[in-house]
Amino acid sequence: MRKLLIPGVVAIAALAGLTVLDRVMTATGMPRVEATTQATEPEAAAASSEHRPLSDFVREAERLYDAHVIEAEMEQRDGRRVAELKMLPPRGRTFTIELDAITAEIVRARGNAEEFRR
Repeated sequence: MRKLLIPGVVAIAALAGLTVLDRVMTATGMPRVEATTQATEPEAAAASSEHRPLSDFVREAERLYDAHVIEAEMEQRDGRRVAELKMLPPRGRTFTIELDAITAEIVRARGNAEEFRR
């Protein structure tokens, strides 16, 4: 029982911390996500200069879904650059969406993404 209780308490504390942090950041006008891309040299060379900044995809995803972006990165998937965004809805489990780096079209959605689409 103890093994199950501690991770649950940690998860609840983390979610509560995100809520408080989000309120503080919103009140002070700070952006919610500081998204960075960590690419290896070959990935950086392959990255197209045509794609938008990651922060644009974060804003677009939060406009399309009733959820906050908690993780964001640019990746190469099936020959195209995509922004992979992990999102935390107000209730339920996290889900992931991928947006095309040039058109911002939804390429793939995993988890319960459609449940939180606006």
